Amino acid sequence: MVEKQARDARSRLNLAFYKKISLVAIIITNFLLGGTLSWKLYTKQQYQGGLEILNARMNQTVLIYRDGDGVPIIEARTLDDLFFAQGYVEAKDRLFQCDMLRKVATGSLSSILGADQLESDFFIHAIGIPVIANASISRTRPEILHLCQRYVDGLNWYIENRLEALPMEYDLLKLTGLPLSYMPDKFTVQDVMAVLLYFGFQFTGNHGLNILMARLVHGMGFDGFNAITGFLKVDGEYEINESHASYLHFLGEHSSSSITSESLNLPRVLKPMIDPIAGKNRGSNCWAVAGSRTSTGGTMLASDPHLAIGNPGIMKSWYLSCVNEGMTLIGAQFPLIPGIIVGRNDDISWGITAPFYDCGDTWFESIDATGSYYLYDGSYHPILEEEIHMKLPGGKMHAKTVKKIPGHGVLLDIFGYQVSYRWTAMIDTRPDNNGSCMLNGLFDLLMASEISDITSAMDPGNGWDDFPLCLLIATKNGNIGYLGTGRIPIRKNEEVQGVIPLNGSDPGDDWIRWNHQEEIPRCVNPASGIVYAANTKPDFPMDNVELPYLAPAHGNAYRANRIRDLLNHGGNISLEAMNSMQGDLLDYWAPLLVPELTDVLSNHVIGNDFLEKCLNHLVEWNYLYEADSIGSVVYQAFLERYGIAILGDELGISQENVGTDEFTATCQYMLHPELLLNITLEASHSPILQALFDNRDTPSCETVDDIILSTYQDAMTHVATILGNDPGTWKWSSWNPLILKHLLYQGQGFLEFLNLGPYNVDGGMCIKMQRNGEGAATRFLMAWGDTVKTSLVSPPGPVGSHFSPLEDSEMDAYLQNQVKLFPSDINETHENVAISISTILEGEHE
Repeated sequence: MVEKQARDARSRLNLAFYKKISLVAIIITNFLLGGTLSWKLYTKQQYQGGLEILNARMNQTVLIYRDGDGVPIIEARTLDDLFFAQGYVEAKDRLFQCDMLRKVATGSLSSILGADQLESDFFIHAIGIPVIANASISRTRPEILHLCQRYVDGLNWYIENRLEALPMEYDLLKLTGLPLSYMPDKFTVQDVMAVLLYFGFQFTGNHGLNILMARLVHGMGFDGFNAITGFLKVDGEYEINESHASYLHFLGEHSSSSITSESLNLPRVLKPMIDPIAGKNRGSNCWAVAGSRTSTGGTMLASDPHLAIGNPGIMKSWYLSCVNEGMTLIGAQFPLIPGIIVGRNDDISWGITAPFYDCGDTWFESIDATGSYYLYDGSYHPILEEEIHMKLPGGKMHAKTVKKIPGHGVLLDIFGYQVSYRWTAMIDTRPDNNGSCMLNGLFDLLMASEISDITSAMDPGNGWDDFPLCLLIATKNGNIGYLGTGRIPIRKNEEVQGVIPLNGSDPGDDWIRWNHQEEIPRCVNPASGIVYAANTKPDFPMDNVELPYLAPAHGNAYRANRIRDLLNHGGNISLEAMNSMQGDLLDYWAPLLVPELTDVLSNHVIGNDFLEKCLNHLVEWNYLYEADSIGSVVYQAFLERYGIAILGDELGISQENVGTDEFTATCQYMLHPELLLNITLEASHSPILQALFDNRDTPSCETVDDIILSTYQDAMTHVATILGNDPGTWKWSSWNPLILKHLLYQGQGFLEFLNLGPYNVDGGMCIKMQRNGEGAATRFLMAWGDTVKTSLVSPPGPVGSHFSPLEDSEMDAYLQNQVKLFPSDINETHENVAISISTILEGEHE
């Protein structure tokens, strides 16, 4: 432990040294440019224990102070003042992040970053987010619009009156062409709505998945496709057949289409710069436990959304108190969104997972030779065209035409196929044609006191409609629940599910209505006393048994199974046990797959000293992803290549493609351990599965043993090139370091100093595959009882200023899986403030 602490300390000293060098470079540049560039370096005293009294545009004085990690604590008399102050603090802490995110969500990233971002902006306009955001205002209740406007007013007030200098990131962009006079535009409620819609779009379940499924069918046929997905399907949701697969002639016409990052348009809508916002790896763990199963007798809840983590983080911790309303909100929220999305109020706590509901479809369209007409129901109809205008730096406009198929959505070119794409929020393909009402649902969630209030807030017709989520709930009065939300299309032909691209010329594949609320999974107070989710279809009894088709591919079940097994292990569950589960290091499937691998390898690597040593470490591995583990390196390195070795030729990708684009990330989720284990176990008596192991690109016929051996040799050789030739020196923390990448970092030169890390860490349920940028974006724990306990950690910290002493203030608690308890009410927080707050609250306003 001492050695590890010393290494971490040296790593941070080295990082600090490089930051100082980079800061000197910026100062010199600032001088050479005549002092027009500037930045603000915050001191620790401003964020730790300091008190800020905000009077501007307030009905009454608002108090803003910080805990030891700089997490903002806001105390206001009214909701008006509370949300104004939250917007003010958001701008103070993370102005650049908020500005970039609203540029992404409104399709105006090119205006600040240049023509390289036109592809991203065009896609955002094509799927209609800016138009939907504007139309959604009419569906938002006036009192909620008012509170949201107060949040926006707080952002703008900081920009207009309190900003001494723009954050450093703007200075760096000015070096690459951003006008020296640049100032962020005023934020609007439409910006907030656009960001909420953008996150909702990211949480839908099948961006590019339809095309992937089609390629799988094309590569291995119906029998092969159904054979491998049969290991994953729930209630037959994967199975397809020729009776509803008339798209095959399209695949045949384009069978030579290559799948490369250059030909990939739909999934790769954002450049690497925005990956920490968008995230490649959506996911989450969440569970709730009834009081009958806990050590305190009160309900408990744990939530750790898995999103791309970076610097600054995608989620930020908040402590919000409204004195007049008697309301406290403690939790984490996305940038530029008021309130919280994971956390608790005074009566109810909630966490979230991504259910991957099928909220969008693609259709293969038959386009005539002129490119102006599409085939539908036996005749050709004109394609609609709309010109959109995108702004470039300096005010120059770039025009591009969006083509749309009525009822099906925007026309795109994906892998050389002409496909239309539609998602549930699109204005011009919705029967109601009047936008989303997610802001209603968000604020109703914040004010909820019973599960029934949340059910109403999640109503797909009146509340949280275009953001598919599962909410797990634990209430103060002893209830637990699992509630799904989202707008899901019901198709005219119920046998046709959104697993694969549909036939655009067939009216039978059209959408006919949205789901009703009772058609989404729901469970309240199950007899088992537990509910849990990890992007999977629930395997506990639902209150509404008859559910329609919901998703083409729920997440793999191994984390959900592990949560269930830990919760059922026995004994009363404590908050500490819940915290231990969040940091669980056990690989759920490795105990089943590793013996199969070692049985094969033990007969083939004898005499090769290097491969034998690697195998011995795999045999001795305890299946825990500990920082010093060697076996976990051997296993993961093998696993990363094994799926591609089996299915790569059917998918049209090779090992060199891994990690290069969103398509590969989608493939990797298909190739998880449960699938690979079943393919390996069943191949011996299934000719279809045996054929998958034969590499079509070689003249020989490979067996299961051949693929396991060759993959193992390639993987170990690859690890040796990175960690050295002595497996005894390999460590999981070296193979899988945690690096928090900054929004601006794209792998170029000096900007690497903006990143945080590398951190040498364990890995498991909540910290895994950091090289792909995935991790728990926040860790929330809640225990109701005589003493209310709330723990919240959101890495790296609340402040977006890169040179702030608090930029990684919450990292130690995150890395060491520590509980960080918040005060149960606002009066307890006063003890951390150096001056008497009671005097100010009584009316001595400055």
